[in-house]
Amino acid sequence: VVRAISRRAGREGSRALSAGAGDLLDVVRKVGALPPMPRAAARALELLDDPDAHAERLGKIIETDPSLAAAVLRLVNSAFFALPQPVASIPQAVVMIGFARLRTLILATLTAGLRDLVPPSAADARDRVWEHSISSALAARSLAVEFGFGWGEEAFAAGLLHDCGRLVLLAQRTQAYVGVFERAGRSLPSCVEERAAFGVDHAAVGAALLTLWHQAPALVESAGLHHAAEFPASDAAPYIAIVVVSDWVARSVTAPIPTLAAERLGVPLDLLDRLALELPPRLAASRAALLSL
Repeated sequence: VVRAISRRAGREGSRALSAGAGDLLDVVRKVGALPPMPRAAARALELLDDPDAHAERLGKIIETDPSLAAAVLRLVNSAFFALPQPVASIPQAVVMIGFARLRTLILATLTAGLRDLVPPSAADARDRVWEHSISSALAARSLAVEFGFGWGEEAFAAGLLHDCGRLVLLAQRTQAYVGVFERAGRSLPSCVEERAAFGVDHAAVGAALLTLWHQAPALVESAGLHHAAEFPASDAAPYIAIVVVSDWVARSVTAPIPTLAAERLGVPLDLLDRLALELPPRLAASRAALLSL
């Protein structure tokens, strides 16, 4: 596994990893093997990048994985999408929700799959990470829509995946990471606490995983750099900024308002402060639907 990941890292180095988020080989040595992306999901995401892709072919790929197909149908018929009529088949689901939201849905099922790798002994920590990821994703998409950015689905994906490294750590270093959670109290563990325990933090682990999964640089950098002191001079900076802001909203705005991120997005602080209070109740039904994945 280490040799394979090392070769891949050499071929496909990511800006986020080269900027200091860590590298695949180092993460694997400190954490353990990173979970591969399920084959059907990988094929579906690859096809979604093809301008000639069509719903029937995508549906057939998804149907080869019964668990993925069931999750797609369950979620597409939930309050998350609020469609006017029930959807009975995968190809119909693809047509109804469109390719952009299908990508969102597949990434949601992949994140739920990471959650399911965590042993029951870490259930409390696992559930806190999952709930925070869902809340961040919904806040990110809603904020992107409110601010008129036009990339709400991409914002959702960035918010959903930004803490995926925590789920990997809980799956691979369960007992030790549960101890880090316990010492952190009701807060999620900080990168400093994680590096003290493992020599690597969840941001680096998440960036490594998303690199291994061939995800877009914006998603890799959002996971790897959302705790960085400065925003990088790259196209990913707005995505990182909205992850920082949505992370703050998902924490019930108990921390100081992230002024640098708001400034990077060009968002007035009073508007952000108001939306932070209004969004959680508005998103309750969608949050419940995603939490049930």
